[in-house]
Parts: sequence; C-alpha cells; structure tokens
Amino acid sequence: MKYLLYPPILPGTDSVFVGEIRWKSVDDLKKHGAENVYKLNQATGELAFGDGVHGNLPLYKDSLATIRASYTAVREGFTDFYKAMKAVDPNVKVLSCLFDRKFIDYMGAKHPYDGVTVHPYAGFRNLPKEESVDNYHDLVLSNSDEEADSTRHTVDVIRKTVSLERRAGMELLFSEYGIVLSSITDQYSVSMDQALYGARIIISAIDLNMAFTSKHAITGIIGSAPCFVVSPTGYMFKMFTRMFGPVKISSSITNNPERPIVPNPFYERLKTKQETCI
Repeated sequence: MKYLLYPPILPGTDSVFVGEIRWKSVDDLKKHGAENVYKLNQATGELAFGDGVHGNLPLYKDSLATIRASYTAVREGFTDFYKAMKAVDPNVKVLSCLFDRKFIDYMGAKHPYDGVTVHPYAGFRNLPKEESVDNYHDLVLSNSDEEADSTRHTVDVIRKTVSLERRAGMELLFSEYGIVLSSITDQYSVSMDQALYGARIIISAIDLNMAFTSKHAITGIIGSAPCFVVSPTGYMFKMFTRMFGPVKISSSITNNPERPIVPNPFYERLKTKQETCI
C-alpha cells in the first residue's frame, strides 16, 4: 500500500507511473485481471495495486519498480481560514504573515484580508572577516531607517489596492523585529545597537498607529537571577512604557559628525531587495 501526500486529490488529475509505464486508474481492482491498474482513494491518498491476479503487482524484472505520481491536491488556503475565523468572531482581525507585491495585488482585488505582519530585522550574514565593528554598527542602524521607510510604503500600497470601504481598516503589524544573532561580534544581541534599532522600529510603529508590536527574543536581561542586569533593550522598553505620553516632543541634532558607510555586497543585496519587493 502506498499513499500520496497532501490529499484530498482532485478527481481526474492523478497519473501514476510504474517505472516508465503509465498505469490506469480503476474503481474496483477485483473487476480486473492481470492488468496495469491501480485504485486511488482520493480522500486519503491511499494508492492500491493488485495481487497479480486482480491487477498487476508494481514489479520490474522481479524487483520493486519506482512508482511516481502527479496530481492536483485540494488545499484550504488563506481565504478559507479567513472565512472560518470571521464566522467565529466577525470583529477579529485576520492578517497574513507571508506576503509580497503579488499577494497584495491579488488579495486586494479579489479576496478580503485585514492586513499583513512583517519582520523588520537587521543583520548581515557572512560578512568579510576584516569588517569593522564601527562599520557594522552604521550598517545596522541605517537599516532601521530603510525598514521604517519600507513599512510606510507597504502600508500605502496595501491601502491603494483595496476598496474605499476597507481602506481605513487595513493594518500592518510588526510581529517580530530586531537585530539577527549572526554578526561579527559576540553578544551583539544585547548591545546598545539592539536597543537603538528596536526603538527606531517602535517609533515607526507609533507613527503608523500600529495596534501593537511583538519583539522576538526580548533580551531584556543579561545573566540569570539573582545575578542579572538589565540590558539596553530592557531600559529601552522601560522608557517607552513609563515615560511615554500623548504629546510628541520635537527634537533636533546639531553638529552631528558624519562619515561614509563602506558598502559591501551583502548590504547592497539587502538594500535592493527592500526597494523592489513592494
């Protein structure tokens, strides 16, 4: 007995080959003699062959032959999940965690959804060994501005692709964000840069009136109790939760020193991806 993956199988779409020979699908093996036939249970994916009397065995020169199958599976998708969730609670928000421009255009024109969740991470893998920590610092923090700009642009694109009635309700949420752990320095995930990057992402979320954000791996403390200290990220969250108010205070920086960021191929690749994916 064999099984096809991902049932149920759409009727009439299955083709089964034993070796290089295509076999015939039948409803009842007992009604056939020594023929190259098989029976498929479309609901379970069960693939049955004969016993040599009623249907042939899938043998090739006295050994088991390679069995291959092609078919179309019926799978529930995002719209099915959306309808099921709304049936339970019409007020629940259903957002997609996987998206690109093709998804946004297709869903906006044909199917309802309430927005998307994104993961604005910074980090550069496989950097050259000679990469300096200072330059890595600048690359990461400049990436936070690019993520903020990309997020705002994504929200604009989403709202332009849906109807006027749905436009105001469309959301974008940060369900993960931060600096990836793979970097050129040890313990970089609990550095001041992690806190600064997270703060920039949170400010972007506030500017876009996001309902909430969720940071993957908070890294709020270093060590274990009772000998632990609060990390820069922990203090950053404390500032936002205890020192935050409804009035936006203007700020400015004067005489800020500038220096060029040395580009590398990994940074340029990420930058291109951000500019073109939405």
